[in-house]
Amino acid sequence: MSSNSPAGADALDVHSLTESVVLSTVTTHARRLESESGIRAGVSRFDIGCAVVIVLLVGVPTSVLFGIMSLDQGYIWAIAAAVISIATVAICIRVLLAASRHNREAPELRYRLERFAADNELDYVPEEPEPKHPGQIFSRGQDRVAHNLIRWPGEGLEVANYSYVTSGYRGIRSVWQWGYATAQLDSPAPALLLAGKKNKGAFDDRITALFDIRTPTRLSTPDGGRFELWAWPRDIDVARRLFDESLLSQLAARAIDLEIVDGRVFLFSNRPLSTSDPDTWTWILETVQTIQDRVASS
Repeated sequence: MSSNSPAGADALDVHSLTESVVLSTVTTHARRLESESGIRAGVSRFDIGCAVVIVLLVGVPTSVLFGIMSLDQGYIWAIAAAVISIATVAICIRVLLAASRHNREAPELRYRLERFAADNELDYVPEEPEPKHPGQIFSRGQDRVAHNLIRWPGEGLEVANYSYVTSGYRGIRSVWQWGYATAQLDSPAPALLLAGKKNKGAFDDRITALFDIRTPTRLSTPDGGRFELWAWPRDIDVARRLFDESLLSQLAARAIDLEIVDGRVFLFSNRPLSTSDPDTWTWILETVQTIQDRVASS
């Protein structure tokens, strides 16, 4: 076992992730975090109002315009106006419901994770701006923040969700969200990137850089998992020994990308990790341990 390996999944006390909580206790905890760290319990009413106003400013004039055009152009435009009106109302309702759900779930998650960390003698950080890691995603965009970070002592495991902001056409800002786990490796390992095909949706951010001079090698598993291995030619044989079919299947089951760089292994999910789920912690610990053992024996 690696000296940088966290305790096994069986050693973790996960009862705080699943047991019932008292709403007043969660509220008190959220107020303490806000007063001590400036971390708001959820989305502010101002932000919610701005989102709704933007939807209305686009939807209402468009619907009215189509309605006016229907007076001369026929019923097609009337149908279009009705569709736009219904869509505008539906989007507003969805924004309000999503904000309400977030404002209810976010404080509870922070409360659970802080207790989980305390029960297992780990460090919990609600928000850590500009995390100092060498992985692919940590130099992208602006306003980079790790959320709900759980860190083992020393150079051990670190698990968090992560977001950053990019500016596109006419300054439109997009927020990208990832989940990651990283741990130190005791033995040298080649720098490489393993990108899973399941992590490449039409509108998803991707782990691979736009310009990478390395030539990808395609890998697959019997159960349909597909990956691209980005490594230098001299490291391909070592990488193939590290990533056999069983490990690839383990990564494909959770749609995880993997990177090894500067003596650390990174597991990336292009959506937030469900860190309140004990099964997530079991999978992370087992996968990190497997990779550390493979690297140590390679």
